[in-house]
Amino acid sequence: MPVPSAGRPPAARRALSWCLTAAIALGVALPGLTFNAAPVQAQTSSNVLPAAAAEVKILSASDRELYQQIFMAQKRRDWATADRLMAQVSDRRLAGYVLYDRYASANGYRTSYTNVVKWMQSYADLPVAGQMYQLGLKLKPQPIRKTVKVKTKAKGKKKARLVSRTVLVPVKSAPLPRPIFVANVSRGGADASNAVAETVRVPLTKTYFKAEKTARARLAQGNGEGAIAYIAAVRPQLSEGEYARLVEVISTSAYLSRQSPVAYAITANVSATGATMAPLLDWYGGLAAWRLQKFDDAAAHFNRLALSDNVNNWTRSGGGFWAARAYMAAEKPQHVADMLELSAKTGPTLYGMISSRLLGRETDITWVEPPLDQAACQHLLNDPSAARAVALSQVDKPQWAEAELVRAANRVDQGLDGTLVALAGKLGLAAVQMQLARAVDVPSATGPNGSIMMNAALYPVPKYKPAGGFEVDPALVYAVARQESSFRAGATSTAGARGLMQIMPATAVHIARTASMNYSGADQLFDPQVNMSMGQQYIKELLSFGATNGNLFMVTSAYNGGPGNLNRWLSSVDYQNDPLLFIESIPMAETRNYIERVVTNFWIYRDRLGSPSRTLDETASGGWPVYDSNSPTGDDAFAAR
Repeated sequence: MPVPSAGRPPAARRALSWCLTAAIALGVALPGLTFNAAPVQAQTSSNVLPAAAAEVKILSASDRELYQQIFMAQKRRDWATADRLMAQVSDRRLAGYVLYDRYASANGYRTSYTNVVKWMQSYADLPVAGQMYQLGLKLKPQPIRKTVKVKTKAKGKKKARLVSRTVLVPVKSAPLPRPIFVANVSRGGADASNAVAETVRVPLTKTYFKAEKTARARLAQGNGEGAIAYIAAVRPQLSEGEYARLVEVISTSAYLSRQSPVAYAITANVSATGATMAPLLDWYGGLAAWRLQKFDDAAAHFNRLALSDNVNNWTRSGGGFWAARAYMAAEKPQHVADMLELSAKTGPTLYGMISSRLLGRETDITWVEPPLDQAACQHLLNDPSAARAVALSQVDKPQWAEAELVRAANRVDQGLDGTLVALAGKLGLAAVQMQLARAVDVPSATGPNGSIMMNAALYPVPKYKPAGGFEVDPALVYAVARQESSFRAGATSTAGARGLMQIMPATAVHIARTASMNYSGADQLFDPQVNMSMGQQYIKELLSFGATNGNLFMVTSAYNGGPGNLNRWLSSVDYQNDPLLFIESIPMAETRNYIERVVTNFWIYRDRLGSPSRTLDETASGGWPVYDSNSPTGDDAFAAR
């Protein structure tokens, strides 16, 4: 199915688009709302506050070379060479990892229980000790079955006699030491403001559950009027919180199943108190009203949602933006600026960034690289885990290095939090940069003239690239990887997706065949370079897929939900050729959230890499964000870094 053309927008979108365009073209400000006379262009070079260019090393050049040769020898099962080289190593702090690589890898080495016990006795504090302990349990000698003669007791006239019995005889073996675990680091963090609950907990009775089941059944039968009547009839039997919860659940289902009149009707009479307990009823009530062109009612719903205390920044930004759209469509432009401002204040959210652009502002982010203070770094490296993290990075073992640095974060003084984040960046450990930046207490800064100052560690640029370099804008590749795995190379999903960009093994086989890539099996997807190469090729395929034609909302939808689902949604969803309504009408919550997060990541990474965000301008003007095939790739994408 072809991508929806821009065409003639529906009435509401025409009203907003015309009003904004007229204001810009004429240089006239709407009441309380000021626009630039020319389209806003993103900055052409990133505003980066660099970290100190300190080089951090633990291993000498000779030891680094020896360790790398040892791991290579073990990969080819040359144990004698590995042992000979290990005898030459001066700094033996990675000896535990050398043995772990030998004992626990699928490399053909015949590991014994005694090997594991001795390893656990010396290295139980390493992050990989849990895996080694599980291996030890599998290798532990099991009791032996033996047949023995047992003398029975005499009972009455029955004399004692010898009988054969099979018994389990324990095998003497050394006890297996347990791993030394450390609690995960958690100190509030940079994303705490987005962790607000969106439904207040209320006690739910049997009456409520019966009511929800009945209302859902009527909705599924297409009996919208029956669902509306039933909800009204059962209202006196429910508490205010239960009623609000029921309306929230049913309005969500009704809207997403193209029964907007039901969602509109049942959300109309919920009290302000009830909406506080179940704020998302205003989201779907507002969207239903928008679909039905009841713009005053839509604005009221979205306004109340944006001002709720029980929503996170992503929801608040959506409420503010859609309230502005609804007020404009209802010909009440005097309220637009306040709602856009409220949305823009949420910062790096999809609707927050769109609102900022509509207010005539650039994506003016000053990227703050936490400085790597030499004295603090030296103090940090007194921790054995931090020191091992540096050493492991030197020998190209980033996953082990990340685990060690996270473990160090659990032990060191909070005053070293900034140094931890800076060290992770210096070592190129993107996953742990994000994890630590979110979890530890690194003070935020306020930029001049209200500009955004963002910790660069929240949007790290990993050191690895696809094999052969980038063929797609790196900002898009990073945007997907950040959402899929938070840059964790060893990430797995319950569905079986693996690695940085969460590639399914079956998808990998397909990509390898169509792109003529070497692929040896699912475990290869844990190699960051291989996974990023696979992910990039899949993005390329989706960019040229007939239903997307480069449309980023469609591409990200297909990456998460699959091309088949995208085709179904395009033919079944009532989105009125409205790009943002398309997102909000997709029936899968995971995919809706995914599109918003990835596209927002893309815009932010474009700024991080010093490129303008043309697709943000397109979205803010009411159009579809279409990928620019001339986007920078390869070294050009990093010229401004």
